[in-house]
Amino acid sequence: MLESRVIYLVLDVPTPLKEQVQALRDAVCPRSARLPVEITLAGSSGLGPMPADTSLESIAQVVDALCAWHHPFDLRLGSVHRFAGTGIYYLPPWDRQPFDRLHQALAVSGLPWRTSAFTYEPHCTVRNGPPLGEVEHGLLMRAEAPASSARVESLSVYRLDRNSLACECLYRSTLSA
Repeated sequence: MLESRVIYLVLDVPTPLKEQVQALRDAVCPRSARLPVEITLAGSSGLGPMPADTSLESIAQVVDALCAWHHPFDLRLGSVHRFAGTGIYYLPPWDRQPFDRLHQALAVSGLPWRTSAFTYEPHCTVRNGPPLGEVEHGLLMRAEAPASSARVESLSVYRLDRNSLACECLYRSTLSA
């Protein structure tokens, strides 16, 4: 059985991309629209989430050290994709290398990650729910990718209640190398 409360580490999607993704979420999935606009580094794929009782002090130390070694970078999102056999639709980054580097650094950080059944795939979720019908699927897949790019500068730690989707930011640090 899955824990209901878990900790995720994410890169915050900045303005103006944030508003463009939020508008798409608002149009297609009220459930996903309630969550922060972000790209998960650890918690959903690759590295699973951390237990909710993990020491915030130890997480903050790792996050601050990681951010001190990584530069802010530009993010541009591609067109809508769907994870096969699911109702999860997402926007992938054009360049996944900065995400892969940060994900790998977290993997060797010593933090207590749960296992994940999925390989790491950096993505910004647009819709998460039951599979769509053919017409709705087609419409969503033809949605325009956000036209803007933005500078990713912060890494955040969120605690998520999977049942209620209540999401609380516990800590935030700035990429500053």
